[in-house]
Amino acid sequence: MQPRNRRGQWGASGRLTPKSGALSRFKDPVLPGSPPFEGVDGPAAPGHAGAIGSDSSPIPSRGGRLVSTAVIDDALERASPPGVGGYSSYQELTRDFVPKNARKRRKLRGKKAEEAREKQKTDIVKALKNAEVDYYADEVENCATEFMVFRCGLCGTQFGHPRTCKLRFCPRCANARGVRLAEKYADVFVGLPNPRHLTLTFLSVKHIDADYIRWCFHCLQRLVDRKFWKHLTFGEMVAFEVTYGPDGYHGHLHCYVSSKVGRLPIELIRGAWKRITGANWCFIEAVHLHWRKAVFEVVKYPLKVADFYDEPKAFREYVLAIEGVRLVRGYGAFCRLAEKFKPSGKLADISCPVCGQTGYIEKIASYEPASHFEHVGWGWRHLPHGPPEGDG
Repeated sequence: MQPRNRRGQWGASGRLTPKSGALSRFKDPVLPGSPPFEGVDGPAAPGHAGAIGSDSSPIPSRGGRLVSTAVIDDALERASPPGVGGYSSYQELTRDFVPKNARKRRKLRGKKAEEAREKQKTDIVKALKNAEVDYYADEVENCATEFMVFRCGLCGTQFGHPRTCKLRFCPRCANARGVRLAEKYADVFVGLPNPRHLTLTFLSVKHIDADYIRWCFHCLQRLVDRKFWKHLTFGEMVAFEVTYGPDGYHGHLHCYVSSKVGRLPIELIRGAWKRITGANWCFIEAVHLHWRKAVFEVVKYPLKVADFYDEPKAFREYVLAIEGVRLVRGYGAFCRLAEKFKPSGKLADISCPVCGQTGYIEKIASYEPASHFEHVGWGWRHLPHGPPEGDG
């Protein structure tokens, strides 16, 4: 028997050289319409000349078990680029139902998330009406109920864009805004090391307004301007969050910090923060998630619907306080980044979701009901002969 190298291949005289990976320890599954075993010079059944494990074959059996050359080591095959690794019986057996199951799971998750957002939207509209903020209640209630219709002059596709309220406490708009904010800082996160999640708190206050939120960010700016902070960090992305309890409003700043050192001196940060704000509770932890998920976790804090909308007076005060105030800001390496995928409103900048071309889009309708559209993989497809509103 010829010796094998570390990848499980035979020597020069052996002639067994799989395209990728080592020989598997398990028997290759027999596929319908295919020979069960592979010989040196082609298909061979057990007992025939050239079959694996026979006297005339240079490939012996392992302990009496027949081994097929068609089976490739799964770990090495997964690391190979598509189309480069050899034949895989696992891929052959699962190429049909695995993608279908994956699409089904993704569709189910999307459907459940959409149902949860619709339920939350109903609760928010009710809370806004109880808080006597009827203008915002109507905006959230009518969000994405009407569409603008566009047509591509190149491929003829008719598609729609929903008319949204763009309010930060609307569940649908908050989710879309979080995705855009995560993409805004995408290029910076990859190149910066040692991500840390720093939470800074403030003393509770009885009332909240826009000036209070600006003061919270001003306190952070005083911390960022400290010499020790500049020597320890590359930059930070900061999001504002507020909770409500018996003592009033309790503000927080959630900071995604890129550190120049392995461990940030929390004692030094806590002392400086107490001298600035009077509150000394700070908490820091390492970020173990993928950078995109970690960023979305940070930017979601100001986009979360306030958990106190069952308090009409407090909820009204919060809604009026965040109007026109930036709740997510970047400092250092995260400062002044252009937001990606922000719609410009110009027809020349709109691309066709099917062919991807720009410059061929024309607007054919401004207010179409949602019943005239079907949600597909590439977006909202317009149904020119859709059912009337209220019948579908």
